[in-house]
This record gives sequence, C-alpha cells and structure tokens, in this order.
Amino acid sequence: MSADERRTWLQTIQTAVTASMERGTKRQRSDTTAADEDESGKTVPPAVLPLLPRFAGIPRSALVAIHDHTFEVRKHLIKLRLPQFTSPASQEEAFTYSTGSDGLRLKKVTSFKEWGHDSSLWSHCFATYAAAWTSIFGQSFPTAGIGMWLFHRRICDLARSYKWQDTVLLLALDKHQLLLDKGVSTASVEDWNIDASLEGQYLRLDTLLPSKASPAASPLPTRGQRAAAQPNKGHAICQTYNNTTGCDWRNCRRRHVCSKCEGDHALPNCKKK
Repeated sequence: MSADERRTWLQTIQTAVTASMERGTKRQRSDTTAADEDESGKTVPPAVLPLLPRFAGIPRSALVAIHDHTFEVRKHLIKLRLPQFTSPASQEEAFTYSTGSDGLRLKKVTSFKEWGHDSSLWSHCFATYAAAWTSIFGQSFPTAGIGMWLFHRRICDLARSYKWQDTVLLLALDKHQLLLDKGVSTASVEDWNIDASLEGQYLRLDTLLPSKASPAASPLPTRGQRAAAQPNKGHAICQTYNNTTGCDWRNCRRRHVCSKCEGDHALPNCKKK
C-alpha cells in the first residue's frame, strides 16, 4: 500500500469514527430528555409521566393527546397498541415515503384493514384508552369509566353478529369521536349508550354475519314427503282434508275428521275455539 493510499484509508476510517461518535452524542442527548418529552419534543405533562412505565412501548404523543383533549380516534387510537399484542390475522401494511435531513423516512398509513377482521385489536386499544383516561381523570370523574366499559361491551357484542371492518368498526370509531367532541369528562354513563337511530345507520341485514342471518326458506315438501309424514292408515287424521282445499284422493285411508275436535267437519269449519 502506497503512502497516498494509506493516508486515504486512514482518513476514511477517521471520518466514519467521527460520524459514529456524533450519532452517539445526539442519541445520548435525546435520551437525557426522553423522560419529559414526547416524540416531537413536546414536554410531557406531569400527570402523564407516571403512565409511561405502565404503558411502555406506546407513543407518548398518544398519551399526551388524551391528557390535552386533542385525541382523535382515527389517528391516535390504533397507536395505543402495546408491543406484545399479536393480531389474530396479519394485515398488509402501507407506508408513505418522505425525505428529510436524516434521510428517507417511512410513515405507516392507518387503514380500516389494519384493524383486522374482528374486534380484538379495537378492544385492546380501547381498553388501553380507558385505562389511560381513568388514570389521568378518574378521580375527578369517577363514573366516566363505567360508560366506557359498557360501550366496550356493546361493541364487542355487536361484533359477534355483524361484519366488523365495514360496519361495527365504523360505528365504534364514530361514536367514540362523538363523545370526544362533546367532552368525555362531561359525558354521562347514558351518553355512552348507542341509540337505535345511530345503530341503524351502520347495522343492516346485509351486514349480518352468515351464522346470524336468517336461514333460507325451506322448500315445500313434496307429495311423497307429505305422505311419509302422514301414514295412509285408518288411525291417522288426514291433514289434507283439514286444509282449505280438502282431500280428493280416492285411495286416502286416513280419517276425514276435524284435526282439532275430531268432529264430522274440516278444521276451517270447526266452531270450537
């Protein structure tokens, strides 16, 4: 290796080491302020600080939004997903790309598909929301949590009967946002109820799950099936005779009497109540 090549090689190593040390210094400086700042550098309110170890792994900005009454359901709720939560069905993730001073940035795009095909992830995130909200405001508004958990139960019940993504999920997100717009702290337990008119805007017969939908109408029994159900024997009462059309089968051996009182008339003519 020539002297020039050695000098160039040493300069490359020195540049890499210097850059690494600068990154380490920046990271250390960030860590020293991590106790009282969120991801955007905003100071974390003192009331939120005790929640950080309890909800480790959740973005602080979402917890601060709960405290500051700036929480937006469709933006923040899914951020309350704890790292250890495993979705029952993996969903494709979408990202937007942007460039900044530190290079390429990826931002995850939240879609309704990301919530999964059942209520498990929503239930997990809403439970975290309720726990965080009551941790901050529960002493001042002790009954608010009751309404939240009754709302949670109702949504989970509906999710067992109706389709999730296009129906119950939208109802859950929109109703939650309505309460936030009104003010959760001033909302009564009854305000968390979902009235029939609101449910009707989301829940329709065509959104019922297959197992909950009305069964298809059974086809009318054939003459052979009716004959099998009514043996052509003298001790059996003829049900065809008791219909409005009557029985005109020559070979019928069943009793042509009223199926209710066994009188000498058909059921439509029976006077007994």
